Amino acid sequence: MPDVPGTYVLRVTVGDGTTTRWAELELRVRSGFVVPDDLPTLEEALANAVDGEAIGLRAGTWPANLDLSGRDLTLVGLEPTAGAVVLE
Repeated sequence: MPDVPGTYVLRVTVGDGTTTRWAELELRVRSGFVVPDDLPTLEEALANAVDGEAIGLRAGTWPANLDLSGRDLTLVGLEPTAGAVVLE
């Protein structure tokens, strides 16, 4: 996974000797924080985030009354289990 913010295209090619198929996936990598790994609270991550960054959330219930101050921020639940990250 790239660690420099930007947009990347991942192309996967699979062949069986007779037929070759491929698919592309666009990845958007953003800088930002993981709560609580980098900062202990979502509020603190929001206070420190700048326009265009992402905030990753580990399992837990996080407050949903959020003030983004007009910034373009992305909130991402980082847990694979549905319902493990809750905005309330």
